Amino acid sequence: FAGVNLGDEGMITLCKCLKQNRSVLELNFRCNHVGDQGAVALSDALKFNQTLTTVYLGWNMVEVRGAAALAEALKVNKSLETLELQDNKLGQQGVCAIVHSLEFNSKLKSLDVGGNSIGEEGFVSIAEALKKNRTLTQFHNYGEEVGDEGLIALTDAFECSSNLKSISIKYSTCSDHLRDRFIQILEHR
Repeated sequence: FAGVNLGDEGMITLCKCLKQNRSVLELNFRCNHVGDQGAVALSDALKFNQTLTTVYLGWNMVEVRGAAALAEALKVNKSLETLELQDNKLGQQGVCAIVHSLEFNSKLKSLDVGGNSIGEEGFVSIAEALKKNRTLTQFHNYGEEVGDEGLIALTDAFECSSNLKSISIKYSTCSDHLRDRFIQILEHR
């Protein structure tokens, strides 16, 4: 379904079917002009559907309300392993809601929230949540500037979390010393 301009109405219709479907494992909704209403519909479906393992929802228009709904669904969903939300409009509040819901989720392994204007405080909050989660193995955040405070927090999270195997960060504005420390930690895992 990538790039077919589903919009919220199409997403709502599809998600009604998804609640009952027991065979679909992966859905690609990238580049479909899906906003909060579509994300809320997907969230409702994820509360019922326990077979879907992968959802790609990148390059859409999901904002804080949609992210909050997805966060609530992640608390009860027992099948989703990969969630891509890259380049939406989640902002710091939306991304933090998603990441903090992982304290209650025991299945999600890969999360991509890059390009959502998280900010330095957002990275610190994300790092605290990553320390508590025991199933996430990959955290992707391309296109966000990570300063010193954010990289210190993410480095600490990576050190504390034995399950976290990959943190992808691009466009770091941190100091060389902190970047070297992060690389050193990666080399010793």
